[in-house]
Amino acid sequence: MSSVKRIICLANSKKLGERCIAGIDITTGKWIRPVCDSLYPNDGRVPRSICLIDGKEPELLDILEVPVAENGNNFDFESENLSVLKGQWKVIGKSNIQDIINYYDNGLILHNSSKLVYPSFLKALPLDKRKTLQLINVVSLSINSRNTSKGGTQWLGTIVSSSGKRLVDIPITDSVFITKIESGYQPNGQYIITMSLGMPYKPDNWEGDEAPCWKLIAGVMEISGNKSQNELIPEVNYSSVSLYRLGTLFGRSPIIVTPDGQNLIALGNDRDLLVVKCWAISSYLQWHDNIYLANRPLYTKMLNANPYDHVFISLDGKKLGTFDLDKGEVTCWDVNNNSILYRFTDKQLSYIRTTFECDDEYIGIDDSDYEIFFSSDDKIIVCSYFGIKAWNKGKLSYSRSEYIYDMFNPICLSRFRNTVSFTKAQYDNNLEEVFIININNGELITCLGNSAYEKKSIGLSCNGDLLVSADCEGILRLYDVAKNIVIKSFPNLKGYQIWEVLINPNLKNIAVKSSKSGNEIARIWKGDKSEPLQEGDYSIKILDILTGKVVATIDKSSSAEIQLCRMTFSSDGKLLFVDSNLLPSSIQVFHLVYKQ
Repeated sequence: MSSVKRIICLANSKKLGERCIAGIDITTGKWIRPVCDSLYPNDGRVPRSICLIDGKEPELLDILEVPVAENGNNFDFESENLSVLKGQWKVIGKSNIQDIINYYDNGLILHNSSKLVYPSFLKALPLDKRKTLQLINVVSLSINSRNTSKGGTQWLGTIVSSSGKRLVDIPITDSVFITKIESGYQPNGQYIITMSLGMPYKPDNWEGDEAPCWKLIAGVMEISGNKSQNELIPEVNYSSVSLYRLGTLFGRSPIIVTPDGQNLIALGNDRDLLVVKCWAISSYLQWHDNIYLANRPLYTKMLNANPYDHVFISLDGKKLGTFDLDKGEVTCWDVNNNSILYRFTDKQLSYIRTTFECDDEYIGIDDSDYEIFFSSDDKIIVCSYFGIKAWNKGKLSYSRSEYIYDMFNPICLSRFRNTVSFTKAQYDNNLEEVFIININNGELITCLGNSAYEKKSIGLSCNGDLLVSADCEGILRLYDVAKNIVIKSFPNLKGYQIWEVLINPNLKNIAVKSSKSGNEIARIWKGDKSEPLQEGDYSIKILDILTGKVVATIDKSSSAEIQLCRMTFSSDGKLLFVDSNLLPSSIQVFHLVYKQ
């Protein structure tokens, strides 16, 4: 079956006198390498004449339309190849560095720390794990050269990635970058580099029996002006979208971005029915100067569930959970059919409600000593001071009583709900630990070492590699999870009360919900109304993740609305969605456009 794929061109590399083109499919986010395997069955190289567009070769960051089949020859060790079909290649747009940040992979460079990978190793992996293309952020690039046996010059690069991975003397095959080097260009600054594996090749006097695949620098993209990342400052525009027709929601996960980054899903209520609305994020990106997103939801579903229970939703928006705290009863709903899939009861959870009194005056009931949510594989996870429990289709999957959560200790989820992190105080010695748990099996991933700093809020990066915490003085600390160390401390918000911290998926900045110190909000419930005892300067600030500098203040309020809002980023980090969860309910959409 033929198709036309739209890819961001991230490699136009020399290959045996012809070209190797590769890029990211903008629909799926996966790598594609078009190959002419019918013309070149041994290596799939693309003749330069085929990929010419108006007489010019594709440039890096061009958005290309390429006619390809649904599969291709992977030569028994690759996974990204699609066969080129007859048809015209087209350039339909241009991306920039910010558009590809979400595709960074700063782990091991193409499977190991060596300059080569053996095909037998790749063949032993499942097809979807055979990685022969990778985009990395390089903080150091130096150039060397050597003479070839044919009297030419081969240019070699030594790179250090932002995660500290180093490779020495890797052949450069980006023809445009080679031309720059030959004209006297000297690298200086940071780069985005596409790494690729070449076809198996044995150099002269190679002693091994198997021909290895050598790593190549197939595409080099300079971060504009050779400026460091912290000099790219976000310029923020925003608009609001209508979320609910009536009412508000007393759940804790009213807005999510689906894992594919395509849709925004929000919860609300209309009279006595739960409402689930879904918008296409791409529509907002295309029409961000108006409220196109608000006017055209992909769908609106109304459920016969009680909107005053605790409500939570699965990552794909297809399942919805309601939790009746009085009964300790959890119900899972099918959103499409408005039908109940299953129910289960955990009697322990009906005992966690606490009544508070102040100066012998009744203040109210707090029922926040728990968190409940769907995991990435649709288990229902309950965190409370009885421990962490996982329920799979109404049956208890595991229970870990050694991991206890209560309302006084912050908790956060990874973006794809694979891990949960929370703090646990040791009051006898005034220390506090951060536990990171794999919520698919309940196992402890790591425990960030003892700290004398009380953590008021914490946030995990999408990949779980970084954690940021804010203490009661407003000082932020950035942790390397694997190494269990504090990378940096940021005192820029000292004196502020930090309510929530959120690491941008592009790892460039942190969104911080804060208020001036001393403006903590207390609320008195009087019938159906709640009144703030104090009001203060609440704001959402964007901090650079490298320096901690406040680069933007994107909202400011004299009320507690900011304190009670929820925040989530789009997958590419360009949009920040903020739901106030107060009347009138709406979502503010902040568009972060980076400028020099």
